[in-house]
Amino acid sequence: MPRVREALLILYSALLPPLALIPPVLKTNCLHVGNDFLHAGKDYLRDLLKMGVFEQNGKKIRKEVFENINRTHETYSSCKTCIKLIQLIGKIIKKKREPYVDIAIEDTLEKNLCDSNLWHEHFNYDELLYSEHVLEYCKATLKLTRDSIEQHIYQFYNKEELFYRTVCLHINPICKTAIEEERSSLSRDSKVKLIYQLYCDYLTGEEHYSQTSQGVPYKKIEPAESSNLTLKRGDYAVVQSEIRTMHQKILADDFAARKLRLLRVSELADDVLEVFLRMKQQDVFKFLFYCKSCEDPILEVKIKIHRVSDDGDAILKESYPDDIITNDRHFLLYKQPAT
Repeated sequence: MPRVREALLILYSALLPPLALIPPVLKTNCLHVGNDFLHAGKDYLRDLLKMGVFEQNGKKIRKEVFENINRTHETYSSCKTCIKLIQLIGKIIKKKREPYVDIAIEDTLEKNLCDSNLWHEHFNYDELLYSEHVLEYCKATLKLTRDSIEQHIYQFYNKEELFYRTVCLHINPICKTAIEEERSSLSRDSKVKLIYQLYCDYLTGEEHYSQTSQGVPYKKIEPAESSNLTLKRGDYAVVQSEIRTMHQKILADDFAARKLRLLRVSELADDVLEVFLRMKQQDVFKFLFYCKSCEDPILEVKIKIHRVSDDGDAILKESYPDDIITNDRHFLLYKQPAT
């Protein structure tokens, strides 16, 4: 399954600049491009040559053309990096929840914005497939744009695309194409939903998961042996949960923490509720959950149901081997308020 997960996530990235940005390949006055040129440092052209883009003509293309393609790629990559930097700054500021925006902005701009740990903290896995490429150009791009970012940062709140243009066009007019590409590309939500659907299809087709009427894949991994007590909408349930993102970042693990959790079944998100209503006391099961309010929305969930009752007070009076979490209003499987 990990290989399938990685293969699905690779579908997110589309890293090459539009072909229209690459200068035409000239066929006159050709020079032999030797190994010294092709192997000098990190070279975008080496990747293209390995892919066979130029087939057998690579050694006949003018050296100036190779250099021009590399420069175009580097410039366009800086444009994409500029856009990602602005998105990173926005994510950091919003996460601070600082009532005084000036303080949040100042604190954010004082950070090392090219720290890879910062990118891993604030971007989802699909975006991280591109982040290492972005980080190659981060320091140089930030040096070019820092003054403009600081001067125009307040545009970000009501004129985000104008902020992109104000800051990133300072690098090169070619950045206009990168900004338009960002605007016209599939929304992140659409891409994530596509991957979620592909993963659902894989689990049901290859891993023998069942599906609810809402298309949520689920699978009992340890069926109840001695209980026929099924869950009802008005019940309370004592459970343990393990919740991971698609790239295996642990968001909650009651098993490792040796905690139990009291859930009110009716407060579960609708698609999660349908899974629970198919279960019995003592069942252990897994399912895939699309969490609209989560930064990384595709969640892999494991649940063990220890106890079921329609009386919440009575269920708490019973004896349990571990502590019980009783009032976690922010539990990821609960209905979330509309934003």
